[in-house]
Amino acid sequence: MRRRSGALLSPNEETTLRRVADGGTAEGDHTTQDVRRLTAFELIKIVGGRFVLTGAGRRRVDSLRPQLNTTSHDQAAYGEAGKILSQFYTRCQRHT
Repeated sequence: MRRRSGALLSPNEETTLRRVADGGTAEGDHTTQDVRRLTAFELIKIVGGRFVLTGAGRRRVDSLRPQLNTTSHDQAAYGEAGKILSQFYTRCQRHT
């Protein structure tokens, strides 16, 4: 029975899918449950001992929202106000 490749994915499954998209990764590099579901949804497959995206997997990755750059998450998520608040918090920590 063929499963839908448009099924909802957990955040961990999305992360695993993105990692596979960044470059074929070895079989032991990911959580078994995530890999099992992504394989069942025909989003990834094993080629030469490595996980690679299928055509449906590539389309799915292309449709995912971009991830935040966590190195500057406060400004990306909260704009200038978040940046100022983060700087204030850092200064307060230094003085205690």
